[in-house]
Amino acid sequence: MPLAETALNISIKAAEDERFRVLFEHSSDAHLVFDDNGIIDCNNAAVTMLGCQSKAEVLGLHPAVLSPPLQPDGRRSEEKCLEMDALARAHGFHRFEWLHKKVCGESFPVEVTLTPISLQGAAAMLVVWHDLTERKRMEERLRESVARFDLIAHGASMGIWETKLRNGKLCLVADHPTYWSPSFARLLGFDGSEFPAQMGAWFSRLHPDDVAPTTTVLEAAVQSRLPYVAHYRLQTKGGQYRWFHATGAVAFEGAGEGERLVGSIVDITAQKESESARRAEAERFRQLAALAPVGIYLTDANGHCLYVNEEWSRITTLPTAQSLGEGWTTAIHPEDRAAVSAAWRESAAAGIPFFKEIRWLRGDGEIRWTSSRAVALRNESGVCTGFIGSNEDITDRKRAQAEIERKEEALQIALRAAEQASKAKAEFLATMSHEIRTPMNGVIGMANLLAKTQLSPQQREFAETIRSCGEGLLTLINDILDYSKLEAGKLELENEEVDLQRLMDEVFPLFNDQAEQKGVRLVFEKRCAFPSLTGDPTRLRQILLNLLSNAVKFTHTGSVHLTVTCEPLDIEQRRLKLCIKDTGIGMTPAQLERLGLAFSQADASTTRRYGGSGLGISICRSLVKMMNGELTVCSVAGEGTTVEATVPLRVRQTAVLETQELSVFKDPEAPQAEAPLHIARVLVAEDNLVNQRLITL
Repeated sequence: MPLAETALNISIKAAEDERFRVLFEHSSDAHLVFDDNGIIDCNNAAVTMLGCQSKAEVLGLHPAVLSPPLQPDGRRSEEKCLEMDALARAHGFHRFEWLHKKVCGESFPVEVTLTPISLQGAAAMLVVWHDLTERKRMEERLRESVARFDLIAHGASMGIWETKLRNGKLCLVADHPTYWSPSFARLLGFDGSEFPAQMGAWFSRLHPDDVAPTTTVLEAAVQSRLPYVAHYRLQTKGGQYRWFHATGAVAFEGAGEGERLVGSIVDITAQKESESARRAEAERFRQLAALAPVGIYLTDANGHCLYVNEEWSRITTLPTAQSLGEGWTTAIHPEDRAAVSAAWRESAAAGIPFFKEIRWLRGDGEIRWTSSRAVALRNESGVCTGFIGSNEDITDRKRAQAEIERKEEALQIALRAAEQASKAKAEFLATMSHEIRTPMNGVIGMANLLAKTQLSPQQREFAETIRSCGEGLLTLINDILDYSKLEAGKLELENEEVDLQRLMDEVFPLFNDQAEQKGVRLVFEKRCAFPSLTGDPTRLRQILLNLLSNAVKFTHTGSVHLTVTCEPLDIEQRRLKLCIKDTGIGMTPAQLERLGLAFSQADASTTRRYGGSGLGISICRSLVKMMNGELTVCSVAGEGTTVEATVPLRVRQTAVLETQELSVFKDPEAPQAEAPLHIARVLVAEDNLVNQRLITL
């Protein structure tokens, strides 16, 4: 090829490239070129459309990345873009609508044209975005305008009609041409095409009672050339009658001769029904108010009385005429008038409910109490239009309430006196128990010392009797002291370590001799490992001693079975359950009802035969209750009794729970290694001379 021709071709190619570059950079549409690695180039319109600062923010991205996750059709952008690319490659180009997003996250609609191209022998895609934002906005406004037009055209509640006058007069002939708007037909349940364009279509549907007054109004309007207003009923397609508010006027042309009558109708059935309902409601109100057993009153928005019923006048003895306006306030008791009037004015001004108990001073001098309530009446706009209220005569209730308060005051006085007497009794018992226990310690101690001296068999028997009776009396005194403390609320529980295994080992063997003498078998069953717990070990020991003592005392044959379980309540607590079941004499339901009453047993014969004060089970129940536990007793006369005491105990924080084998009591007769004795000095403060001597012996 000649050099000149080659130079010319290069020049032409450069000019074409320059024109393309100008079109590419200065086009108002966004142009992008991308391949498999992302966007290779784009024009300024693309950068602006995406809200970027420079091309650098766009290059390397795939156009699909610049899209929201979902397109308007609900499909994922990542999946749909692949389909669009494939269509463009298959057909040479592809045009479709797409939703992109700016770097700020705002979405915008575009029309996309995809055209496959080749750049330096490599496949690429030219993308053109035409911004549809303004077009979409105009389409939306157009849709809204069309919707408003449809709403007015198809949903209007007003029907329009027009008919020509004949010789200046209204023509009611059935086939006289008349225009009815589509909305007129719809008000009667017809489609526009179903309702004939004749006067008879309307006139034949007038309610018989409305024909004469309606035609009179229309003819008068034609003659007087003045607008008219009428209310009449028309029969719908379904056969029901509906009320309409009709207005119209004569339209004149030329020299003033009337030519046509134009009118409109509006359905007012709901309004008519509402008016009818209000009239019926007003009549019901008058009837109910006349028969109501409470005073009824109505006021205006300012709180001025408009109406009172007969019961209101009976309560206040104020005539109806004198009650209206603010006259009702004259019947209020003079001492309460200012406060009641102020409260009423405040409620009326704010339009809020009113409630107050009011004293009325009747004309005969009697004072009557009423509970007065009033609520605001509001119109459809929520504006207060007045108040309706009631006055309930509560005089008898007030008198009864005053009598109840008088009796309650007297009861409180008696209760305080009883509490003081109970406190004095408890204090007396505590004092006397203490005073008796002090010399009893001397009696028991001396009896023990006496038994260790050289005595004859009879003398030893006497000494043992003194000791036994003394210990029994001391037990009784201790029970009385505990009971008095419980009753006076003076007994306090300790919070110490509770060694359940040691407690069982110490208490259970105490009853071996007594049970063996009676031929009763003692059984202990441990159903769990004993964790390290905290509580009051002394009171737990007292409970266990009392319950086992009763079981052995009232059992002559069979067995006494003690079962101990310790169940988890939560991570910090365990439920200790002591179940003592015996095959003793049992109790009847009547005896069970008396069980637990202080100083009482099942019956008098029980006390005579077995002894005891009857305080043991009462004290146990009180102690268990103080520990937030529960004590239950089940018994059948002649078969035995089951007593179950359940108390919650806390787990020691430093305790390590270990699995233990079932406990086996040590044989009390087995030889035990004696611990070496250590001499110690003890300081004892004792004011009783006998006990002082006892300590030194």
